[in-house]
Amino acid sequence: MAGLSLAFERPSMTTKPPVRDSNPPRWAERLLRVILKPADRDTVTGDLLEEYREVILPTRGPVRAGLWYLRQGASLLATASNPSVWPAG
Repeated sequence: MAGLSLAFERPSMTTKPPVRDSNPPRWAERLLRVILKPADRDTVTGDLLEEYREVILPTRGPVRAGLWYLRQGASLLATASNPSVWPAG
């Protein structure tokens, strides 16, 4: 097998490097879970986390992604505290 050489690739050469912190600010997520109805907590926070990790963080970076998450939480807080936007019933 003279002359046969194999090139080995390390995983870091073939895969995208992981983002340093793929989670939104913990305190923001906890606050969001406190203001949401128990029935909505897992669904809403799960959807936000999915969008944060898959779309927002890779395109905006950690600082701007964190700000995006905070804006989403503030928007939900404003909606939850404004009875005029609650569904009739």
